[in-house]
Amino acid sequence: MIHIIGACSYFICMLLFVWVKQLPKTLPGPGFWALAALCSFISRIIFLMFSNFSDSSISFLFYSAINIIEKPLLMIGFYRVVGKQENSWLIIALTLAAEIWLLMTWLLNINPWAARTVISIIIAVFLFNITFLAIQELKKHSRLTLILIGIGSSLLATHWLLAYPMISHFPSWNQNGFVVGMVITLTMYFGFLGLVLTDVQRRLVQAEKEALDLAYHDPLTGLNNKRYVNNIFDKAVLLANRPHQLIAILYIDLDNFKPINDDAGHQIGDEVLKVVANRLSESTRSTDICARIGGDEFLLLATQLEHEEQVMDVAQKILEQLVQPILIADKQFYLGASIGISLFPKHGQNLTDLSNKADLAMYHVKRHGKSGFEVYNSNMTFDK
Repeated sequence: MIHIIGACSYFICMLLFVWVKQLPKTLPGPGFWALAALCSFISRIIFLMFSNFSDSSISFLFYSAINIIEKPLLMIGFYRVVGKQENSWLIIALTLAAEIWLLMTWLLNINPWAARTVISIIIAVFLFNITFLAIQELKKHSRLTLILIGIGSSLLATHWLLAYPMISHFPSWNQNGFVVGMVITLTMYFGFLGLVLTDVQRRLVQAEKEALDLAYHDPLTGLNNKRYVNNIFDKAVLLANRPHQLIAILYIDLDNFKPINDDAGHQIGDEVLKVVANRLSESTRSTDICARIGGDEFLLLATQLEHEEQVMDVAQKILEQLVQPILIADKQFYLGASIGISLFPKHGQNLTDLSNKADLAMYHVKRHGKSGFEVYNSNMTFDK
């Protein structure tokens, strides 16, 4: 019954590792673990097949031969998952030496305790190597799964070292030891499975974060985009509903950018926009939200304003920064900025209305000499 339960458990683990191996961008480690679980499954089947044989040395020979293969497969898989390079030649040499030793002791009828002791030591070496690697990787991967793997591998190594001395003193351990070994092995297997799944979860979270960054940020300048401003505006309104709080929309259109972009080339134009974005970020407050909404158009959402004059200070500071010469590739480029301003709740209740009125004020500045700022008023007309 013990070996039937063990065989079924290891077969399920093998299927789980095969499934995990199919997950996108998963390192090849689970494939080695699937082979290791297959070895454990076969070893239990062998015990069932040879259970009626009077010569137990045959079942021990095949069981040990397969277990010798299983443990380095576990170790190689662990190395691959954590991104380390194992010493393949040393592992192969040690595994072959153990297999040859096992075969010689059986053919030459050497004392079985000598054979079992050497095999146990070699298996323990593989398992303790997993323990040490788990300790080294504690700060880089999921601590819980690595602790589970480290404890499981060290307990299993100890179990192998003590198994045959225990059997000699307590014959019942010949059966009980299989139960203990199976529980420890399955614990380690589930630790391996958890390590891969937590890595998959981490990559999914990172991919979602990167997708959100792409959705809410301008890829050229790194500023927020119009979509982000749309999403954040309602939250800003909630804050502005506090007594004496205002919100200002500053619609910023660069003056003289088109000639630079046409004459110096789009690459230079892109570099100019990056400098402009950096200056906008440096000249605004931490509570303000700056976004690029078009080729040379920017929008600033100024929050937590106490009075209308405060937005004038913000606009003046931005203008002073943007009229400074921009040095790129040993050439100086000169820009200006036409800035239109609208206020919540004075000029509108939603972002679309406020943006349109700030846009109108911006064009009013352009028609009257550029490089300045004005607050929207009802006398302005949208005649570009």
